[in-house]
Amino acid sequence: MARQDDFPDAAATAQEDRYECDPGWQEALKLAGLDSLAGVFRFSRSSAMRDVPERLTVRLKLERESGPVTAYLKRHWHPRRLPFLPQKAHGEARREWANTRELAAAGLGVPRPLGCGWGRLGTFAAGWYLCAAVPGEPADDFLKREFPHQQRRSGRYLGFLQALASQASQFHCGGYSHQDFYLCHHFVAESSPGSYQFSLIDLQRVHRWPRWLQHRWIVKDLAQLAYSCPPSVSRSDMMAFFLLWKGSKTLEAGDRRLLRGIIRKVAILRRREAEGKVR
Repeated sequence: MARQDDFPDAAATAQEDRYECDPGWQEALKLAGLDSLAGVFRFSRSSAMRDVPERLTVRLKLERESGPVTAYLKRHWHPRRLPFLPQKAHGEARREWANTRELAAAGLGVPRPLGCGWGRLGTFAAGWYLCAAVPGEPADDFLKREFPHQQRRSGRYLGFLQALASQASQFHCGGYSHQDFYLCHHFVAESSPGSYQFSLIDLQRVHRWPRWLQHRWIVKDLAQLAYSCPPSVSRSDMMAFFLLWKGSKTLEAGDRRLLRGIIRKVAILRRREAEGKVR
C-alpha cells in the first residue's frame, strides 16, 4: 500500500478520539480494527486508490456473516491548528459522513456510509470516513465501452440519459450542488438492457443552497458533466439530457440563460485543460 511521507505515526497516542458508525456494521468494523483513530491509521490490509497530500483513499474488504464486502476508507490528516480553530481533517471526514447520510435519507443513490471518526494523532488532527462500494463503474468508462459511436436514439442509450438526468434532477431539485459533478463521480450499473442504477460518489464538497443562490452552482455542476462526456455524446444528446433534467419537452423561459452559462463554463474548463489546470 502506498504511504505518504507525512502519514501520521499510528503508534502515536490518539487523543480526543470520537467515532460514529452504522449500528449494523459496528461488529464488522470492530473485527477489522476500524473502531478507533489509531486502529484506522494502523490498518494496512488494503489497496491504495488515491494518494494526494494529506489524504489517502484505500479499498478494503470487511468480513460479515453474509460474506466479504468491498469498502472504501478515506484518511485525512493535517498539522494540528490552535485548539479553538476548526480542524481541517475533522471537517472533511465529518462533512462526507453527514452529506452521505442526508442524501441517502432523501432517496438519492449514494454509497452506504459505514463509519466516521476524528481526533488527534500525535501532532496531527486526523479524521476518517468509511463507506461501502457502490455497484457498477464510472459512467464515462461505461459510455466509452458501450456507446463508442454517436447513437441514433436507441432505447438502451435513451434509458441511460433518462436515468442519469433523473438522478441529477432529483439532486439539484433538493437544492444541492456537488462541485465535482464529472461523469467519473457517477457510477452506473445496468441491471438489464436499458435499465440503470446510478450512484453519486465523493460527496465531501456537497452543499445545500437557498434557491436564490442555486443558479451559479447548477451551472458549475452541469458544465462539469458536459465537459467530461466522451466525444460520442453529441450536442443533440446533451440537449436531450437537459430537457430530461428539466422535465419538459421544449425550452422554457430562463433556460437559454442557464444554457449560455453552461456553455461558457465548459469553454473555461477546456481552456484550463489546455493549460494543465483541470483536476
